[in-house]
Amino acid sequence: MQRCTRSTSSGNEILAQRLASVGRRPKDVQGDGHCGIWAIIDQLHQQGIPATLQSVRGETAAWLSDKEYAWSQFPQDDAKDWATFLEQVGHCGAKGYWVNHHVFAAVACRYDCDLTIVQSMPDATQEHAFVLLSGKKLALALTHAHYTETKQWQGLNMPHGVKPLFIAQLGVQHFLSSELVPTTRRRTGDGTAAAAASTSGQGGINETPTISAAPETPLLPTVRHNRPTRSTSRTGSVVPPTLLPRYTRN
Repeated sequence: MQRCTRSTSSGNEILAQRLASVGRRPKDVQGDGHCGIWAIIDQLHQQGIPATLQSVRGETAAWLSDKEYAWSQFPQDDAKDWATFLEQVGHCGAKGYWVNHHVFAAVACRYDCDLTIVQSMPDATQEHAFVLLSGKKLALALTHAHYTETKQWQGLNMPHGVKPLFIAQLGVQHFLSSELVPTTRRRTGDGTAAAAASTSGQGGINETPTISAAPETPLLPTVRHNRPTRSTSRTGSVVPPTLLPRYTRN
């Protein structure tokens, strides 16, 4: 399993453009091997949901521990067996282990929300620009007992209606969080606010920054779900068929 390091690749511009298309911008996090987890934590904190490195890693590993049937076909790249995979997911040491998209899918299931991974890899077809992991749909692959267990945990430990999470992936080396892009609004003479371009220092206009509402779920291109090769599994650019819903629950 690769450890995460910071990257200064040309993918920064692509990533910024793709995030801007859904009203967001990159927000960097620590590049200490836990970057994917820090990105999740920041997304939860933006919604006022408490989370720590220990809680996200430890609870995710515990939740996955008896769900090998749904996840073992696509383990972490360097994990020799399921026990090693879980140990790496739950590891909270100084040098963290890289997490792949299956861990993000587990987070989406537990928090019953959509989690979108915006990727920087060039792709003329836009097929891999956005990876949408729907917690509601992914949970349908669980057994009845595990589905019930997960719903009970949600009722006790999380607020109702967690909004979509947006994670950014820079190449295959670094995950980032994201945040809404602020828009500039100015106050008019009658006290109302009107949208305006930035005119700071011109004519004494008093600008009040406000946050515009980004779409909760972006309009994503259709993704063909093929069984990933070793390389695509490593980059996490394909969602495995085993994570798709098998049957309908109310």
